[in-house]
Amino acid sequence: MVEQLTADGALDYPAKFRAYIVRTTQALLAHVPSSVNPPWDERICTRLLHTLSFALAVDGAWPATRDLLFQVTSEMERTGQWHRWLPYLHQGIQHSRRLADQSACAELCFHLGVFYRALAKYEEAEKWLHESLAHYRALDDRRNQGKVRNRLAFLERLCGRPHLAQQSAHCALQLLDAHDDERAVSYSILATVAYDQFEWPVAADYYAQALAIYERNNNLRMKGRVLADLAIVQGKLGMNGAAIASFEDALALLEHLHLPIQVALARMNLGSLYLGMNQPQQALLQYNLAEPVLRAAHDLRRVAFVLSNQGIAYRYLGESGLAIQTLVESIRCAQQTQNFELLVNIYDELGMTHRVLGQEDDAQLAFEQAVNHLQMVENPSAQSHYATVIAAHRIAVA
Repeated sequence: MVEQLTADGALDYPAKFRAYIVRTTQALLAHVPSSVNPPWDERICTRLLHTLSFALAVDGAWPATRDLLFQVTSEMERTGQWHRWLPYLHQGIQHSRRLADQSACAELCFHLGVFYRALAKYEEAEKWLHESLAHYRALDDRRNQGKVRNRLAFLERLCGRPHLAQQSAHCALQLLDAHDDERAVSYSILATVAYDQFEWPVAADYYAQALAIYERNNNLRMKGRVLADLAIVQGKLGMNGAAIASFEDALALLEHLHLPIQVALARMNLGSLYLGMNQPQQALLQYNLAEPVLRAAHDLRRVAFVLSNQGIAYRYLGESGLAIQTLVESIRCAQQTQNFELLVNIYDELGMTHRVLGQEDDAQLAFEQAVNHLQMVENPSAQSHYATVIAAHRIAVA
């Protein structure tokens, strides 16, 4: 091997170090575990992140660094390590901009937007998704424009803008090929909007269309996710047996594929089905399995949802003091997400729980908070539904 020398004949140690980083990054890329394997152990993650921290400062390592970023991003998303990965995505975007790698910049901006959405940082998520969309437009990449449009639609739905969510999903459908998995994402988003508007049969039809695409393409990961979503709607339609069967099929798939976040979400929603069936002990079993996984992922929106339903379950079991404690913690989490519909629901449940304890003044204060937050809910169907529910609860003094 020829030593790298400076102009005066001395060894060029910085150049040797850069060459070492390039070789190490290329070697890691060749041997990094596939995402179909069980989650990487901490030793592998630490080595990857340590190498990337150096590789992101070496221009010559960029091709391998870029590909390693994409592969590790998939694993971090799969295991919910959103906080841990944010700095590397930011650095990757800065590097891709400096090297004028627009395609890489578009993809990294996309993932950053998805991660911020998962962390309930909706303004940040929207900013990065729009930057990704602008890059894909410049590249005339229709498929990836559709992909970003779908994530913007999901974000708009979370922000209580159902009509914009529908528009974005339909725009994505116009950009995507007939059997593309991304079309199934569009149908799933349209299903969630229909669900939010209490249109259960419409939601079920959209989920069926999504499921058909994933089955045709043998996408087991997404099939498992959609099965779990379909199960929620089946429960709303009163098809409890079918819903439990769908949840069990989804959990079997998602556990086999080592997708801990998706397993936790399926358990969370299975818990809600049991709660609706007046089986609070069964519900708590599922919630207690889901909660630590969602906490570890800093998914505050879903942690708040789980806590609120745990509170309801405790009330059903006659443990109203513990129910109030849990609901108050749920409110603290929900306040950090700016999800006003969720806050309305939790305050309403808090009011009902205070009433069970004979604390009518506290109950009325909680109902008043629910009404105050209701004004910030943009979804007309949800606003009308909760207005009716809260009005009935405020006057129904036990």
